[in-house]
Amino acid sequence: MNTNVDVVIVGGGLVGATLAALLASKTALSIAIIDKQTLPQYTPPDHRVSAVVPSSIQLFKTINAWGAMQAMSVSPYERMAVWDGQSSGYVSFDAPKQLGFIIENSLMQVAVHEVLAQQASVQRFMAVEPATYETTAEGVAIQLKNGDCITAKLAVAADGAHSWLRQAAGIALKQTPSEDAAIVATVTTEKPHEATARQIFLKTGPLAFLPLTHTHTSSIVWSLPNALAESYLSLDDTAFAKVLAAAFEHRLGAVLSVTSRHRLPLQPQQALAYVQPGLALVGDAAHTMHPLAGLGVNLGLMDAASLADVLMKALKAGEPIGDYRVLRRYARWRAAENLPILTGVDAIKRCFALDQPAFSVLRGLGMTLTERCTWVKKAFIQIASLNYPR
Repeated sequence: MNTNVDVVIVGGGLVGATLAALLASKTALSIAIIDKQTLPQYTPPDHRVSAVVPSSIQLFKTINAWGAMQAMSVSPYERMAVWDGQSSGYVSFDAPKQLGFIIENSLMQVAVHEVLAQQASVQRFMAVEPATYETTAEGVAIQLKNGDCITAKLAVAADGAHSWLRQAAGIALKQTPSEDAAIVATVTTEKPHEATARQIFLKTGPLAFLPLTHTHTSSIVWSLPNALAESYLSLDDTAFAKVLAAAFEHRLGAVLSVTSRHRLPLQPQQALAYVQPGLALVGDAAHTMHPLAGLGVNLGLMDAASLADVLMKALKAGEPIGDYRVLRRYARWRAAENLPILTGVDAIKRCFALDQPAFSVLRGLGMTLTERCTWVKKAFIQIASLNYPR
């Protein structure tokens, strides 16, 4: 079967689905989504959660997905506390309203796909895998392993860090060497989290406790060298809970229970090109970063919003949406906004990895000064909030 659409999106995860929902709600473009997974399902608790900033919340409101997310489960955080486990450095951040929400990844995907189910202009090809990708005189063509073919004016790679479409298009990566992994799990603690996202920088990497709906339940993200991560994963729940509470300096008391633990590889990388004629990369297909700042999914969502904005302006001006000159506007926009954040997060990680006494003193002094400077903290919050294209 041959299907012709205006835009084909490879990857029906959160970023790809959100892009489809934006285009469907604001343009007359026909859209196809290809994903090797079945439709997402939400079965709490999901071990993968994200800190979602206000700009991303506004985006979800724009596509009418926020109400469904709120009805299922979202956890506001009103304050952040960050400290250095190797010095006295401590910084806290708060805002008049919520700084953001901690939301389970599968919950967000389900809510956005519920929106897509109501869009006649969107076709979803789930549980199918692409086989070949080629450019044509009219745009692009993707042959599926089941024999179907989808042609379009524009293809979008939204299929994650190991993007098939990015590789098929021959776009190379710049990777930051990493031998780290993250342990993620849901835990209950002796003390309430008080709607505060907390993170300690240890010699082995950052450890974050992210507040969930129940006042004593948090999601943890613990970045560790691979060997140490494997060692901790081999512990039974009781032993792991004790190690975890000690590493967190018992800020929330004892860890009373731990759900199943999962190991996630950490490999910061960035595509050397965000676009080609007839092709654009968004989300993890374009860039991945260390989770210490909690901005990864938000950068991906801003990619989707920016690409939709560029395409809408091109349509209004009568320009072909797959034209390289059009797509270059998106690439320049996102590279200019993403690169400083990706570079800054990497620099922060490297800074806290230095365990010499002199560096510990300097970090502590820097964090203390930041804690005392209200305008500096406001600037950090402004940067972390990103900017939703309207």
